[in-house]
Amino acid sequence: MKKLCFILTIVLLLGACNVANFPGGNLPPEDETADILLPVVETADNLLKLLESRPQKYIIAEGAPESEFRAATASQDSTYSATNVQVQGIDEGDVVKTDGSYLYHIAGDKVLITQAWPMQITREIKVEGFFPNTLYVDDNYLVVIGVQTEEDPDKRESIDRCWPYFSTNTRVMVYSLADKDNLRLHRDFSLDGFTITSRKKDHYLYLINSQYTFRIMENGTPGLPWYRDTTTGDQETEIGYDEIYYFPEGDTSDFIMFAALDLEGGKLEIDTYLGWAQNIYMSEDNLYIALSDGFIGDTSIHKFSVDGLKIQYKGKGTVAGNPLNQFSMDEHKGNFRIATTQQTKDGSANNIYVLDEKMNVAGKIKGLAPGETIFAARFMGDMAYLVTFETMDPLFVIDLSNPKKPKVLGELKIPGFSNYLHLLDDNHLLGIGQDTEVGKSEGREFVTTKGLKLAIFDVSNVNKPKEKFAVTLGDSGSWSETLYDHKAVFFHKGVLAVPASLTKGKDYNANFAFQGALFFDIDVDKGINELGRIAHTPANNPEEGIFFWNPANVRRIVQIDEIFYTFSDSQVMAHNASNFEKLAELGLPEVPQNNYRE
Repeated sequence: MKKLCFILTIVLLLGACNVANFPGGNLPPEDETADILLPVVETADNLLKLLESRPQKYIIAEGAPESEFRAATASQDSTYSATNVQVQGIDEGDVVKTDGSYLYHIAGDKVLITQAWPMQITREIKVEGFFPNTLYVDDNYLVVIGVQTEEDPDKRESIDRCWPYFSTNTRVMVYSLADKDNLRLHRDFSLDGFTITSRKKDHYLYLINSQYTFRIMENGTPGLPWYRDTTTGDQETEIGYDEIYYFPEGDTSDFIMFAALDLEGGKLEIDTYLGWAQNIYMSEDNLYIALSDGFIGDTSIHKFSVDGLKIQYKGKGTVAGNPLNQFSMDEHKGNFRIATTQQTKDGSANNIYVLDEKMNVAGKIKGLAPGETIFAARFMGDMAYLVTFETMDPLFVIDLSNPKKPKVLGELKIPGFSNYLHLLDDNHLLGIGQDTEVGKSEGREFVTTKGLKLAIFDVSNVNKPKEKFAVTLGDSGSWSETLYDHKAVFFHKGVLAVPASLTKGKDYNANFAFQGALFFDIDVDKGINELGRIAHTPANNPEEGIFFWNPANVRRIVQIDEIFYTFSDSQVMAHNASNFEKLAELGLPEVPQNNYRE
């Protein structure tokens, strides 16, 4: 008889948090500012009842063994630069990190530790079946996060496989940097599922893990999430039903696992919820999960307080529309702000919501820029800045000083759009995006993208924001990783660097003109002035020009003292920061082009 395993796919989103009507649940405390005590699943039968009471879709896969299945998923004053993050003091993992003396970078399935000067690789970390995608570094520890595949799933009778690929999970390895010549593995643990995102505050590391699928076992019981911690042995530890919380009336299609690790004390805490994780924002004190319902167009925001190892649920709010990314969210003076694009019967519109500490909507602006979509958002104190786009690029300046009555103060319309807004000072923003032009064909307008665009916006007059300076780089087809990943943006001591591939020419006749990193002096009074370029791809010859080679895409730029370090999948180069003279270069092992990165 063929064995079947059922995979429950996601159709619902996290829901409301009134626990009073749920048997076995804990009532919220009378103090409305206190922690909300969510109900726990308690038993397999209760979990199955939850699944049956909430619409789900099933996919049947044949040929699975009888045992468990796991879904396969694949400061500006410093002498050295740091990862470009959203919230100061809340670090974000990246593929390259530095502590000012060494460079830590991912090259395929390896992590390389390179002495900054003289530049030489001093250590290589490679673990069988492990594919690193995220690094953190501080004075004491190197944290490596990645995907661990099973070497041969057929040899593991405990794994119930419904996918034709190797089983995977998240693995976290922490190395002590006390002696870089003799690197020591300080901590090693694994989590079920894949990492949605991670953060680090002081000596605390936070991971948010999830899965794409829910598992039902051969015996009809739900499969449980698990973790493995080498400090307590090599065995997997399942999260018990009495340790899994759920959101009443919410989604049961997945698990969310919050892992908090004290790097110094060594203690690991794991909290598990039924639901699904999507966009994440973390402030100094709280973590927010925004989950968008593609069917009804609403977004649920779940708030968790974060204090060291303690992560406590605080409540839920709901707004119309969907946020673009983490920069669409912010926390200020206890209020949560979020920008969304909402699909309506007349097209699209954009909204700003302010939610109070209890996650109730305190104020809102609805219906901004009908027919357009948010391309970039940034919050700064009492102000919010939105870029929307359809054929022109409106920049909205929004006053949020009165949470109950947010209002639009000014609007600027210019060609092109920004995908990322960087705060230069209280009165100026830097926009990174693309230039555009509007054409007509058969009486209808259409928009084509031109080159990359850098712009300085002056918002000192909040009622009349203006584009003070702008430059366009390359022609149609020019591209930069900064358009979708803010961690690719280098900004240190007034110098901006962006990895880019530039074209020259129009439409299908465009040819590659440059591939590498471009450096600019950013001055709010003098403008945007190019300082130099660094390429990892040489020209074939003057007649043929530059040829495109994917491993030569510069992905990150780091500065230590007066040296710029550029990283591609093929090499690391060191250049003098004053005159761009090449000082050294290192060839790297070949990198698989499908290597997953967070």
